[in-house]
Amino acid sequence: MSGRERRAILTLLLSFGFSFFPIPARAETLTLSECIRRARRMAPDAVAALAASQRAESAYKEAFGKRLPHFYATGLLDQSNNESIQLLLVNQAMLGVRQNLSPFTPQWALAKVLKKLAGAALLDKEGASLDVALAVKNLYFAILLDRDTLANFDRVRPRLGNVKDAAIPKYNIGRVPPFDLVKMDAAIYDLDRSKDLMRADLAGQSEALALLVGLSSGAGLKIAPLGAMPPAPSSASFANNPTVAALTLKIKAAKSAVTAQVYERLPTLDANILYGYEGYTFNLPFHYAYTASQAQPAYAAGYDGSLTMNLPLFYGGEITARIAQRRAELDAAKASLEKEIQRLSAVWARTVKLARTHERDHRRRQVFLTDAKIAADSSVERYRRGAAGILEVAEALNLWLGNLVTERVDYYSYLADIAQLERASGRDIVDYEKK
Repeated sequence: MSGRERRAILTLLLSFGFSFFPIPARAETLTLSECIRRARRMAPDAVAALAASQRAESAYKEAFGKRLPHFYATGLLDQSNNESIQLLLVNQAMLGVRQNLSPFTPQWALAKVLKKLAGAALLDKEGASLDVALAVKNLYFAILLDRDTLANFDRVRPRLGNVKDAAIPKYNIGRVPPFDLVKMDAAIYDLDRSKDLMRADLAGQSEALALLVGLSSGAGLKIAPLGAMPPAPSSASFANNPTVAALTLKIKAAKSAVTAQVYERLPTLDANILYGYEGYTFNLPFHYAYTASQAQPAYAAGYDGSLTMNLPLFYGGEITARIAQRRAELDAAKASLEKEIQRLSAVWARTVKLARTHERDHRRRQVFLTDAKIAADSSVERYRRGAAGILEVAEALNLWLGNLVTERVDYYSYLADIAQLERASGRDIVDYEKK
């Protein structure tokens, strides 16, 4: 066997091997915008809102279809061998059309109601999309906060351990009181416990985000860091909020529903026209009192038209009760809109103040972090020279750690505040990834 043949067989075997044992793909690093895009397509709330919108649109099309002429075909075959009746055979093949001619029929008003409700359902779908985006942002921020906090724990934990290790020989010769060493052990224990709790929280947040974006597990979830701190939205306008717009459309639908119930008191007019073939076989002795039985067939093409008017006279208060129900639903719809605007106004006022507070504290904390680190490093150095006690070092390191953690909390809390303001305004206008 030649070398070329061996190489060909080896290549073929390798191709089969790789086809049966695929190489696992590297985990993709997801950005915030990519997570939002995926979640809006896969999240259960988004899927349910889309289905509700499609159902409302179909209900409107059904009601609109009832306003159009209805064409249909009908056939009839009726035969008898009883000579005591007039018609022995009847057969028909007809085409028909029905149409409501009244401009005040409840069906026409109902179509207007369902059209407005379909528009409201579409806006509710947009609102659900914004809710999904807000949930993704909050999970994304929480994951980054947990990771940054764990990284800060890892910056301080070795220093605490080194100080404790240096204190043990001094403790053995009585230069460090037992209480001081126990205090250091407690500080290390508290930090390790906080790390364990933070890891558990990180696992839960990662799992929740992974499920939202369509991943099977959050264990290998990789997300990209964010950019510079973005400015907060300034205007408190709810004109673009889809929830407010949907409630406004529902008020209009409720008004149309009242009109539809009022129309039930008015007369209705329906037209029906049939055209086609009609055939009859008459029993002549029955019809003309002949002495001998004789059947005479008759065939013709013809039409049959009718106008039907229905005038409600007395329904025992049923129509009046339905009108009262629709008016009560209209009042409830107006109250829901007012309640939502009040809620959004309160959320906006509170969140704007929180955002300003978190932004101000974050900037102050960044300045203070430099001083806290210098103080911690100085305390460690002074302890090595014997000029500071172990409790002073532990306090300085914990102060530095507390400021590291708080600075990150303020930063991500500010981003969460901005996300909440975006949801209230009804627009995704903040670029969290801009460098």
